[in-house]
Amino acid sequence: MLNKIISISLLVSGVFFLNAQIQLKGSVEDVNSRDSVVGAHVYILKTDSTATEFKTITEENGNFHFSNIPLQEFLVKVKFKNATQIIPVKTKQPKETIYLQNIELYIRSKH
Repeated sequence: MLNKIISISLLVSGVFFLNAQIQLKGSVEDVNSRDSVVGAHVYILKTDSTATEFKTITEENGNFHFSNIPLQEFLVKVKFKNATQIIPVKTKQPKETIYLQNIELYIRSKH
């Protein structure tokens, strides 16, 4: 009987965890030229540490996408060459999709 209760409890908490996840979509552009930035590294970091939880690279149109991010506060760090942008994000509800459109990077050209 105790094993059944523990199994049901784990199943219910697992279902809640799966439902308490979000998606994050966005795009990155060069602040000067307004061109999409291809190949920028996008990281999701915990707010209480520098540990990377998720990472991806922007596509040919400058877009990126993350799925199954746990419902929590986190930082989005975008890095390309000599430019970095950090954006705090606080999720509000399960199954939410957050859009970070046109994240601007100031990419300095080398002279």
